[in-house]
Parts: sequence; structure tokens; C-alpha cells
Amino acid sequence: MSEYIATIDAGTGGVRCVIFDTQGNAVSRDYREMLTVYTPDGHAEQDPIQLIKAAWDAMRGAIIKSGIDAAQISSVTATGTQTTFAPIDRNGNFLTNIIVWQDMRGLEMFPWIRRRLAEHGMTEADLYRRTLHPINMLLAGAKLLWLRQYEPALYGNIHKLANTQAILLRAFGAEEVTIDPTDGGWWLSHDGITLDPDPELIEVFGLNPDFFPRLCAPGEQVGKVTPDVAERTGLKAGTPLYQSAVDQCCAALGAGNYGLADMGTLCMGTAGVILTVSEEPTPHPLGRYPVIHYPGGGYASEIGVRVAASAFRWVRDMLYPSEAFNHTNIYQRMDVEAAGVPVGSNGLCFLPLMAGSAWPKADDRIRGGWIGASLGTTRAALVRSALEGICFEMRQILEASGRTFTSIRVLGGAARSDLWNQMQADVYGCPVETIASQEASALGAAMIAACGTGQYPSLKDAVCGMAHVKRRYTPNPDNAARYLESYEAWQSCVEDLGHRAFPALAKVRNGGV
Repeated sequence: MSEYIATIDAGTGGVRCVIFDTQGNAVSRDYREMLTVYTPDGHAEQDPIQLIKAAWDAMRGAIIKSGIDAAQISSVTATGTQTTFAPIDRNGNFLTNIIVWQDMRGLEMFPWIRRRLAEHGMTEADLYRRTLHPINMLLAGAKLLWLRQYEPALYGNIHKLANTQAILLRAFGAEEVTIDPTDGGWWLSHDGITLDPDPELIEVFGLNPDFFPRLCAPGEQVGKVTPDVAERTGLKAGTPLYQSAVDQCCAALGAGNYGLADMGTLCMGTAGVILTVSEEPTPHPLGRYPVIHYPGGGYASEIGVRVAASAFRWVRDMLYPSEAFNHTNIYQRMDVEAAGVPVGSNGLCFLPLMAGSAWPKADDRIRGGWIGASLGTTRAALVRSALEGICFEMRQILEASGRTFTSIRVLGGAARSDLWNQMQADVYGCPVETIASQEASALGAAMIAACGTGQYPSLKDAVCGMAHVKRRYTPNPDNAARYLESYEAWQSCVEDLGHRAFPALAKVRNGGV
């Protein structure tokens, strides 16, 4: 009897394959690094051929490490970052590298987009109401318009736009280019509820609706592993391939949220993202965050900041330069030092805003650093204040969601630190939970595939059977009260410095402009 699900998880830094059993245990994993090329003009790209080869090699590596018979793998699926895509021609050839979510070329098109809206009697708010997506750097549609503007010959040869999932599934044997509802609304042209192309928006922006892939529900079979791929990867030819969802939604599933409005999912990775789920869409009153479809029904609101745990890595490199890359327990050591500092870090404040501020308003002039240091400030206090400052920024986006949670599931590097997890519970005033699996995105995709194969009758059943809580941290009332005072002081630092000091410093950085 087939017992296992093989999942490919393609991130910005690499591709991993994880093989799960039907109880959600990872029996094997393999990882291959990916090169993302960043250019001075803001482009961010990956080689699609390298992506495919990395996925094949990771699959073979995971199967070999598992020691299982490939015939026991019941299904293969894939997940990846949203708003990441490559155009392909009618022969299936890639016309460009993969344009990664971090790519900023679409920003050049924002003035044109706003002009076109105005010429048709529409506003940015109208666009948000229709699409549930704000005009921001993530918009795949803006990057598509850039290709039309600066690469017209290439644009004329586009047949379909393939996101990461489609690229991977086709590489393993999928029969066509598909896209699931969680990633289907970023094109500037689709109704946010039905995900049908909006004829008026198609006309406003002059987009070709034939470019867009067929909408395919998570858990729908899209093909079978081909004999050639089977020989390359060690999979059995004919193994079914299933549509999944984007990585943030899969991570929320993997964390145990099958559609619970009172459970938040907070990913503290390079960036920080809070994902909330609801039966009906809950757009931001000012159109600040995207609302996407959630696997199995309902909607998810995504609120993020560009820097989260990456700010703590910066602190590590600055304060422990000789140990950051050769001390296997550096984070445990930092935790031990920070634990000896009182709540509030003796009035020391850290702003983790190395890439600007996102909330309560976007301001790229703001930057990070410490405020309130004295000659008596210790390295331990610097470390603890950094942990606290990142929590304070996360609290801001939690408050921006307008939601109240009975628990928050924490994912990413922060979830490995007991000190940081307890600090988050105290700062948020809400229980924080970690999960047993370290591969939440891959696990969520495996849950979807398990429903496709019939191993579970519903996504709720799959989540309940495969996601397991590791530990729960409840708020300490005394610490929570003290953190409220520190949080208010932190907010004052950001607001007060944002009025004069940071704009003045931005002018210095920009050569007086």
C-alpha cells in the first residue's frame, strides 16, 4: 500500500524535497541551493533550468536517503513563492529567467498604472476593491507590463505565464500550465472573489487574457510522472502529480490552520508575515494588504514586513563577528546572554527597520538601529533589545490585521528559541505555539496531495492528522504589562524620529537630494 507523499518546496535560496508519511512525519529530506541573481537596478531572477535540475536532484536524494520503495510514494506535489513566474512560448520554452517575488522592476510601471486608472475614471482604491490586491512591488501584473514596455518582441512571443508550481509540475510530467487560486489574483486584471478576468481591467491595462494559466483547485491531479523523469529522479513512472498552493498558505496549513479565524500564523524568516484566515474576504480599509484565496475555501489576509529574523542575523554578525560562522551554538549563547537582562532591556530600544518601515505607514526613509544606549550598555542588553524590537514590529502587523487570536502559531528561525517564543507570547498578549515539523510549507502541500489521493477525506482531516503542536507558551501577566510600556516607547521612537531625523538622514544618504 502506498504510504508516502513527496513534496517539492522551492524557495528563494534553494529547493528541498521532503517525503512525508500520512501522519505528517518527515521520513527523508534533501536540499539543493539555488542562485538568485540580484542586479543594481532591482531585478531578481533565477534560472528555470537550474530550478528544474535542483528539484530532480533533490527528489532523487530524498528517495535514496529514505530507503523506501518508490512504489510506496502515492503522489508528488510542489509549492513555491507567490508572484514568482516566467513567460513561456508555444513550444514550452522559457522566454526569460524566472522573475522572483523580490524583483522590483514593476515599480517603474506604477505611474503608468495610476494614469491609466485615472483616464478610465478609476482610482487605486477602486482597483483594490476589485482585485483585493494593492499596488505594491509584489504585483506580477506590473512586472508583466514592464516586459511589454521594455521587451516588446519577447512579450509578443508569450503563450503562458508559469509560476513556480507550474514550472516544477510540468518538469515532472504535468500536461499543461496551471495556477491555483492562492496565486491567481496578482495580475492586475482578475476579480478578487471569482478570479475571473475583469473585462474592464483587461481593457484598462491592455493585457492578453490568453496568457493566464488555467485555474486549478488544490488537490486536483494535473498529470503523472513521465518515464524520463522517473529514470532521472528514482520515482515510479505514472505516480500522480497534484496541484498545491503557494508557500505561505501551505505553511499555515502545515502549522495546523484548516480555516480557523481565531488562529494566526506568523512566519519569522527573512521577512515577517502574519497570515489570517476568514470565511469572507476582510480587506484593509485603506487597501494596504492583499487578500488571497485559501486552500479548501475561505480567504487569507497577508500582512508583512521586509525584515524580521534577518535583522537578528545582522545583530549576530555585528556583535559576534569572530563566531557568527564557526560557532555551532551561537544562537543558544545569544539566548543565554539575553536571558540575564531584565524585561525592557533597561530602556534600550532596537528598531529592526533596515529596509524601511511598513506599518503603520510605509516609509522607506526610516532605518534601523539602537536607541538609548549608555556607556554601561552591555552586549547582552543589545541582543535582548533586538529580540524585543523585532517582536514589537510583529505586534504592529498583528494589530494591523484587526483580529483577535486565541493562539498564534510561530514558524521560522524564531520558533527554535524558547526565550524568543515566550517573549512573543508576552509582547502579543496571546498564547504562542510551535509545531513539531520544521518543514511547514512542504507539510501543507503534502496535506493537499493527501486529499487528492483520498488518503484523507478533507483538508480539515488531513490537518488534524498530520499537524502536531510541539509546545505552547502562555503570556506572563507581569511581563506583558512591562512590555506594553516598552512597546509604547518603541512606537514613539519610530514616530518621533520619522518626522525629522530619518528624513534628514535619508537626504544625507542620497547625496543631499
